[in-house]
Amino acid sequence: MTARHPALGSEFSRVIRVDEVGPGGKSVTVAATDGERRALVRRLGILDLAVFEGEARIRAFSGGDVIRIEGTFRAHLSQACVVSLVPVPETVSGTFTVVLRRHEDGHAAPKTGSNRGEIDLDDSSDDDEETLTGDTVDLGEILTQHVALSMAAYPRAPGADAISLPADGDAPEGARGSRPFSGLSKVL
Repeated sequence: MTARHPALGSEFSRVIRVDEVGPGGKSVTVAATDGERRALVRRLGILDLAVFEGEARIRAFSGGDVIRIEGTFRAHLSQACVVSLVPVPETVSGTFTVVLRRHEDGHAAPKTGSNRGEIDLDDSSDDDEETLTGDTVDLGEILTQHVALSMAAYPRAPGADAISLPADGDAPEGARGSRPFSGLSKVL
């Protein structure tokens, strides 16, 4: 989930160097600037993004080969109603845990702790686990993806379910009895 092609860049990038995460971990608080929020509006296909912020605790294990990020996110946004296209305000917030593991030779690192006994993560965990490549983690991209996954898939404005197309008897003159694809029968 965290990988993004380097040529695309990240609209909300907050890069954390793995070697800067000390033994006690590192706490980070981030908030998107006006320009970053405008770029995220375009990326996410939404109408507005008034607030976008997050907090995370980043910890390194196994000499930096395993990174665990636990955090929270919050965003105030507006999407277009799928029925009426009017703005639908929404607040999304949540918590997340992401585990990143460095791998060698194309295989993911084993889920059990190293032979140094520094970490042992439960295989039944619901944490997102991904491959750690390089020496940095982009917290902004992780937050962006969690917000995107938390947004309403089909936002509806209040009363949008009451909107319906007119029946043939209520249609304007000239439209009565017409069907949008009726001309296709002549072509086919």
